[in-house]
Amino acid sequence: MLSPKVQQLLQEVFGHFVEDDRQLAQDDPERCLIKLLEKIKEDLPVVSATLEFTVRDAVGEIIWENDEEEDRQELARQTAGTAEA
Repeated sequence: MLSPKVQQLLQEVFGHFVEDDRQLAQDDPERCLIKLLEKIKEDLPVVSATLEFTVRDAVGEIIWENDEEEDRQELARQTAGTAEA
């Protein structure tokens, strides 16, 4: 089962060009995600520069979000330590 966020994003992506495709993504989101990833994999040799940028950009955002979360946790630890002292 896919998370609600993944389902929502699939509907947005599939419905971007053809509104009826949004319904397809709503009805069978896992199938749509699998097919989308298969098509991306298939197209990698042809449009690799664009897809590489997109994938690397996504990875960079994940790393940034993880770093940001670690910074928040460290700040919370420091704040808790200051409060106890």
